[in-house]
Amino acid sequence: MHKIRILVLGVLFLTTSAVLHAQTDSTAKVMTDNLNSKVQFSKDQYNQVLQANQDFLTAMQKLRTDEGSRLSKFKSLKSLDENRDAKMKQILSDDQYKLYLKNKEDKRKQMKSLKDSK
Repeated sequence: MHKIRILVLGVLFLTTSAVLHAQTDSTAKVMTDNLNSKVQFSKDQYNQVLQANQDFLTAMQKLRTDEGSRLSKFKSLKSLDENRDAKMKQILSDDQYKLYLKNKEDKRKQMKSLKDSK
């Protein structure tokens, strides 16, 4: 009976991990496609940006489940965002990177206005 419980828990863990991974991949693709419509990547850049977004979202997902205060999580999130920006700067041309930053700022303003309207 004990072995069956361990087996069931293992299957549940693997299933949950697979679902979270699929959601992260799907979200990263949507993010990359959205940004691509504004910045227009080459195929190689697209794949690199997709990987950077997947890495960012995976780390964010882990951060959500980590222990710690809201402040420490906020600082960690800020660090993750800065790391993604650094990757984007390496991947994109100067003009593309400026468009990326503009898009990022526009999204922040949009989120802020949504938050303020509530």
